[in-house]
Amino acid sequence: MTTISVVIPTRNDADMLAVCLAALADQTRQADEIVVVDNASTDNTAAVCAAAGARRIAVELPGIAASTAYGFDEASSDLIARLDTDSIPPADWLERVEAILETAGPLSAVSGPGDFYGGNRFARWVGTSVYIPGYFWAIGWLLGHPRYLARISPCGPRSGTGSGAPSIGAAAGAR
Repeated sequence: MTTISVVIPTRNDADMLAVCLAALADQTRQADEIVVVDNASTDNTAAVCAAAGARRIAVELPGIAASTAYGFDEASSDLIARLDTDSIPPADWLERVEAILETAGPLSAVSGPGDFYGGNRFARWVGTSVYIPGYFWAIGWLLGHPRYLARISPCGPRSGTGSGAPSIGAAAGAR
């Protein structure tokens, strides 16, 4: 059976982290490990992690990318799923990630669209209609797969992310 670690980099976002961890607790396929990389938070992030049973790793690293990489190194499962602190994954998120990666072959990463919440209607429209398609186009171009990723639209099943969040709510990689 495949094991899954969820890595969440965070800094001073305890309230949003609590919502994210609650959504992970409601998954139809539970994570085998939740790793929260706490980048020098001064709020109650540690208490939120303890209450949710998440493994908290305290670090002082510059930026989300360094914290994420540290979390990937610390994760111990076959698959690594990554969320932003403000992500609210649907209840079947990990189940779908696992199914996609098990049937896709030697794939190293999957990503999905997101719903923007909070902010005003125009900001949510920009996030969904401009930011997400632009993200998929740019990443596809950088990976040398522009035609494949350009076909992915922001329609269909969604993971939630906060307005302006860069991760689109779901990313997982084979380890």
